[in-house]
Amino acid sequence: MIIIEWNLWSCKEEAETFIEKMVSVGLICKVNRVDDSTWEELTERFRNNVERGVA
Repeated sequence: MIIIEWNLWSCKEEAETFIEKMVSVGLICKVNRVDDSTWEELTERFRNNVERGVA
């Protein structure tokens, strides 16, 4: 498991570029977007999970 910790959500374009690079070199197989949440909603959900110790 690879854990990447940095403020991924400070710049959506940088985050998307990073994810594309990780997919292209095979470190991430697939990135699924499970619903139509906005970027901000996904960020808030992630932060809440981190605070609860889930992520």
